[in-house]
Amino acid sequence: MASAESYWEKFLGRKAFATARGYRTRVNAFLEYAGLTHEGLYDLQREAERADDPREGDVVVDLAVSFFKHLTAEGYSPGTVSGHSSAIKMFMVSNKCNGFVIPREDVPYVDADGSHVITVEQYAAAWDSVSQEFKFRNRALLSFLKEAGIRTGDASRFTVRDYLDLDDIGGGFKVCNNALLTSKRKRMAYIHLGPEATAAIDLYLKHRREDAGKPYTIQNLGRIEERVYPAFDEGQSLFLGRGGADMSVDSLGQVLSRLFRVFPKVTAHSLRKFHRTKLEGAGMADGWIKKLQGKAASVYSQPEKNGELTKKYRECYHALRVFGLDKEEIEQLNQRLEEMTRIVAEQQRNLELMGPAFEMAKRFIEKEEKGDRIREAAEEPEVARKGG
Repeated sequence: MASAESYWEKFLGRKAFATARGYRTRVNAFLEYAGLTHEGLYDLQREAERADDPREGDVVVDLAVSFFKHLTAEGYSPGTVSGHSSAIKMFMVSNKCNGFVIPREDVPYVDADGSHVITVEQYAAAWDSVSQEFKFRNRALLSFLKEAGIRTGDASRFTVRDYLDLDDIGGGFKVCNNALLTSKRKRMAYIHLGPEATAAIDLYLKHRREDAGKPYTIQNLGRIEERVYPAFDEGQSLFLGRGGADMSVDSLGQVLSRLFRVFPKVTAHSLRKFHRTKLEGAGMADGWIKKLQGKAASVYSQPEKNGELTKKYRECYHALRVFGLDKEEIEQLNQRLEEMTRIVAEQQRNLELMGPAFEMAKRFIEKEEKGDRIREAAEEPEVARKGG
């Protein structure tokens, strides 16, 4: 007969890697606290469910509640304690222990306010606070999450090739050829990026190509250390850690936590909220934003099929901007202004050259009109005599 742990691992196998790891870690912490194995926990719950006296049916529930109090006393947040509660429930679900129910009042209340949307000022401050070693990567990461609106878990799976395969539609905009299947909800996310993000990512990849294999020095904890930039390959993750290691969702979260450390309730998720809040305020429909972010949306609305989603994203992109026009765009505007000035000046010169011709034509017309009046005046007496 299969063990409780094997059923648990089978259940975790259907979850995203980060989710499975979180559940496993929390259940193991509970087992350590209770002094039980997976099988021991299962057996204890089964015995409780078979008890003749219903008052004996809450043995494991009481043990879990005691564990929550222990975590709270250790200084863990209500959100963390609630996460342990969810993991224990999932263990019971995976082993068909349907009688396991923790009363809501026994789980610490979690502030539903959660993380706050990041402000433009906070984003700009985080942009300026990046370390020299990872300046290009962290700025590319900030702008990617701000403009794509996807979760860090999905960003961690995005590769250089995925980015290069985006369709360049001009003006600094790139959109997905193939939608990204999100790891958490298994929904399709239609990646769109604007000029701020593509400029930051292109600069980051340019340095990765040019610096690959080159040594560099960095000051770490007061010491000068020599390191080597990792090799470059299009199959690598878009965002790499030190030494060329792929960055997990936890690694990305830690990077963003350090960048946002001085801002209360600003987290990685705050960039996703920024994306939604700004596009919503600019007039994009709720269902269309869900298409971009990889959330459940109506199957009858398909703006991604006819180009309307991309058109609307470009129209609303001004709301996602933080720094206004970049240097390239300003240069393009200056070039257009110079061209328009040249055209106007050329037309002015043409008008000046045509001035004498206009004057000659005007005098000719006036002369012809004067001649007509003279002829008409000469004909009037003749007509009068014939009439008399």
